[in-house]
Amino acid sequence: MNLFDSTSEEFEFIFLLNWGVKHIKADIQVKDFIQIKAAIHIVLEFLIIIIVTSESKCFVSTFLSIIHLLVIALLVLLFVITLIFVILIFFVAFIVIFITIVFDFNFLNSTLSMLFSLNLFLLKQ
Repeated sequence: MNLFDSTSEEFEFIFLLNWGVKHIKADIQVKDFIQIKAAIHIVLEFLIIIIVTSESKCFVSTFLSIIHLLVIALLVLLFVITLIFVILIFFVAFIVIFITIVFDFNFLNSTLSMLFSLNLFLLKQ
């Protein structure tokens, strides 16, 4: 099913393409534009077939459900990645606190007192 008259449209397309290449000085090959045009034709034919056929509603609903599932999968993936980072941050904080307690309790005490005094200073402001 060819929706376009290939001879006149290709001639018009190549003429406009040559004019654009001369005036814009583009480095894009004519064959690349012809491949892009062919891809656009295929997509347009596919969309028209979807709209015309009686199964289009079923296909569109299936397509939308697939997109919906992909969005849900992406959200779950983002949640899992966020959860992994939160667990990793807590694990690193636990290790730092554990090492600080075991090796230098005075450092932890001075750090906590400094944070507490900074908190009091900010509350007074």
